[in-house]
Amino acid sequence: MNFWSIFFSIILAAWIAFGSYTFTCKYMELCESPIVEKLEPTVKTEEVKPKPKDSLAKEEAIKPEGLKVLYKEKTLLESEDNYTFQSEGLLDLSPKVIALHESLQDFLKKNPDKQLKITGQYFKDENNPTKFDNLGLARADQIAQTLIKEGVNAQQVLTYIETKDQLPLLDKKYYGGATLEIIDKPIAKIEEKKREEPFKLSKEEENLIFSKQNVYFDLASSYATINEAYIQLLIKYLKSNPSARVKIDGHTDSLGDKAKNVTLSQQRAENVKNQLIQRGIDSKKLITKGEGQNKPVADNNTEAGRSKNRRVEIIIQK
Repeated sequence: MNFWSIFFSIILAAWIAFGSYTFTCKYMELCESPIVEKLEPTVKTEEVKPKPKDSLAKEEAIKPEGLKVLYKEKTLLESEDNYTFQSEGLLDLSPKVIALHESLQDFLKKNPDKQLKITGQYFKDENNPTKFDNLGLARADQIAQTLIKEGVNAQQVLTYIETKDQLPLLDKKYYGGATLEIIDKPIAKIEEKKREEPFKLSKEEENLIFSKQNVYFDLASSYATINEAYIQLLIKYLKSNPSARVKIDGHTDSLGDKAKNVTLSQQRAENVKNQLIQRGIDSKKLITKGEGQNKPVADNNTEAGRSKNRRVEIIIQK
């Protein structure tokens, strides 16, 4: 077999094989498809878990806007910084907030008809180590006292409170914690004063007002009420006699320690004084003294006598 015979035989065999494959697999579709294994990606994706709400509130708290002083919902004064409070409730002031305080002080001095409303903010679950019922009151009071020390008139400062869901916390300090607002001072109604006629005492009233008025106390007690008719008469008399004074002397019986009885007698005198002050009598007109058991008016050996010695004496001094 020569070369060409072999060559053509190979060509023929290849053509027959290709024709058989084409007819069987492509035309008749009798051949099985090769198995192709699906490969999964080898790169693993880590699941990102959301942070708890508490963590977001504490770790990702956004520093609030600067401190603003509002008047009729418009910004009157402002600072880039804001109040900061330590976890114990103590106030920290930055130089920029101090500068705002100075401007606020000038404004209130020039506008005595205006008042500053300080609203302290707090949230219910925060720890309160202060003497106040809540940290809103504590924060407002600290700001108010700071401004008053800086020269703001105390009569122009009002404090309020407001609850919040949370306060921004950064570096263990609360930012904000209070708002400032200027409000108009209420206009007091000016009533025309009526000309009062000189006060004249009847004989009965004269005997009552100038006689020694006794207020009696129970054993070991420091509280007793004063005769209402006497109080009304005393108010009228002092109003018509501005130079008059009232001497209030407290006394006890002889039971118990002498030193403690002096203290108790003073407490009795102060109690009577406070009742008179609450009824509108000027405290400068009232003079108190505790005599203890030193000036009895009855026998301390009997209960009847001791009950008369447990007293406060009210005496008018012209």
